[in-house]
Order: sequence, then C-alpha cells, then structure tokens
Amino acid sequence: MERDEALRALKEVAPLRRFAAARALAEIGRAEDVAELLVAKSLEAEAFVLGWLDRAILRCREREPLTAPHLATAFDPIAYRKAVEWVTGVFVHEIGNKFGLAEYCAGEEIADYANSKTRSRMSDLSTTLAAIEDLQLATKSMSQEEFDLAGFVDQTIFDEQFDGAIELLAVGPRPMLIFGVPRLLKLALRNALRNAVEASKQVEAVYKIRDIDPEGRERRKVVVNWGVTDTACYLSVLDSGVGIPKTGGSWFDLGATTKRGHSGFGLAIARQAMETMDGTVDLGPSNGGGAKFLITWQLNL
Repeated sequence: MERDEALRALKEVAPLRRFAAARALAEIGRAEDVAELLVAKSLEAEAFVLGWLDRAILRCREREPLTAPHLATAFDPIAYRKAVEWVTGVFVHEIGNKFGLAEYCAGEEIADYANSKTRSRMSDLSTTLAAIEDLQLATKSMSQEEFDLAGFVDQTIFDEQFDGAIELLAVGPRPMLIFGVPRLLKLALRNALRNAVEASKQVEAVYKIRDIDPEGRERRKVVVNWGVTDTACYLSVLDSGVGIPKTGGSWFDLGATTKRGHSGFGLAIARQAMETMDGTVDLGPSNGGGAKFLITWQLNL
C-alpha cells in the first residue's frame, strides 16, 4: 500500500483497511503524517488497529528531522484548515446517518415524542451537527466571483427570516460590485446577524420584565454597514444589545458560549470562513453600546 493510499484508508469504515493502513504507515509514513495518525487514533475503537496506530506514530516521530533548540513552531493556517476539514468530515460522515436513524426511531417508539424531553435533547444534537457541517464548509477553498455586496446583504437578512421584533437596517453603497467568495462570506455574516439579533432581544426581554411600556422605549436596532478602503472590503454588524460579557478565553474558540442550547460554534465558524478567504473577523464593543462585529477581506483577492 502506497503512503497516499494508506492515509486515505485511515478514514475507511472497514477495520481491516484501517489496520493495513496503520501497518503501512509504520513502515513508510513520514513525520508530517503524525497529526493524521493522532486524529485516527482518537476515533479508533478496535484494539488491534490501535496497536499499529501507536507503532506508526512512534516510528513517524522518529523520522522527524532534528531542529535547533528553542525554536517556536510557526502556526500553519493551511495545515490547521486541512485538519479541521478532515475531522469535521469524519464526524459528519460517521454521525449524520446514525443521528437521522436515531431520531426516526425515537419518534416511532416514544409516546408523545413531539412534547418529550428526548425530542428537546435530539434538537440540541441536531443543532450541533448542523454547526459541524458549517464548520466543514468554512474550511473549503472556493473560487472568487464578482457579486453585488448590497444585494448579498439584503438576501442574507431575508434568508434568515427574523421575526421582526428587532429592526434590521442595511446601510451602504448600492449597488457595490466586489470580488469574494459569497458562500464563505455568508457563513460569517449569518452568524454575526444571529448574535446581534439575539443580543438585542435580551434588552427587549428586560423591558418586558420591568413592565416598561412599548411606546416609552426605543426599538432595538441591528445595523449592517459595508464599504471599501484603499486595500480591503468590509462588513460591520452593530447591535444595541447588552454588550460583550467578559471571558477568560476567546469568543472565537470552539464551544465558547454562555447561551443555553447553543453549540458555541458560531463565531469559530465565522473566523474559519474568513481565514479560508484570507480575511479577518473581529468582535468588540461599539461606540453606542452593544457590540460590533467587523468582517474584512482583501480588495483584490
């Protein structure tokens, strides 16, 4: 078995194929294959495959070239993106069909399933699985194309079907033709919009708890603005919500959320999508209170 074939076989369903792949990589694997072997090991359930994965990892590490001491390893965004794509692909493939079957069986076997706690838990799992699929999509490089950014923003807001409790304003040059990757950009903008609307709704909830008359309070707004600088295109989403809670880590880390029932994948998906597009995302306080989500990418990709 050749090295490239063995690396592909690590992901196959048949345990004997994974076993053969691990044996082959123990003999011909390279130091750069350790990351994929470690991922394969974390997902492996068969003991006879695990033994050879451990041997392959050990031998591949022995083939690492000697490096000067105290040199920090530079972060490789391309390698990271490939790792995320591979892991999310395995999860979607292995879990997606099984989840669908489990949900179907639960609906058939549980009385009053629609109102059961089981359905609520299955819904949470479905949300997480959908987030993993979005994260996988965010790693895929796609061809750039020319499109109207103003129309893109309008369509994204329309597709989200917000309930109208929060006023959404789209402000920027019309039309505005730019180059980019709409499918990746939509992942970032969609998550920014959802967070902004939800943060603004939290303020509305406080109004109701305090029994403040609707006519005596300002309606919450979310403003989407876009434009270009000398070198970059940008999209900003400003909300009038409760602001950004302090945290010891980054809000862009996977699982970072304070909201019950949320996967915590949204901001990580937005960041990965823009990094795949060689762009950036940033979250901070806005001048008028609330939060500002800023998306930027190169003017000429």
